Amino acid sequence: MNRVLHHMSELVHSKWSRVTQGWFYSSELGSSAESYVQYLRDRGYAILTIDAYVQSVAHFAHWLTLQRLRIAHVNEKLVGGFLDEHLPVCRCAAHCRRARRSVQAALMHLLKLLRISGRIAPEESTHSPAVNKELRDFEHHLQENLPLH
Repeated sequence: MNRVLHHMSELVHSKWSRVTQGWFYSSELGSSAESYVQYLRDRGYAILTIDAYVQSVAHFAHWLTLQRLRIAHVNEKLVGGFLDEHLPVCRCAAHCRRARRSVQAALMHLLKLLRISGRIAPEESTHSPAVNKELRDFEHHLQENLPLH
């Protein structure tokens, strides 16, 4: 089984351009590259989807570097700024993913992974504790009963 995962990892990485690899690995998010791929793989995402998401996160990582932002600044508001302000006028590189829905999905997974690993602060909630519990329970129900692909 471990050989299969290693082979899948090689397939995914072989598709990444040098630019994608450079943007991701040379950024503050670089140490999360392997765990991001594993996170998506563990949730049953196809290799092509993982590749697209990695390209999106690499683009975001490049933007973070250009903006001189640290990983501690990464949150939903910053991701929203990237999606709303940078993507529509992006001139980073021709290969950049610019489809908002796909990039947003990739970055939401990144936020979850960074929170799970303790690299960024937990999401601030504006709901009451009772509503937060209900939302957590519902999210747990969805994860258990409706696996994403």
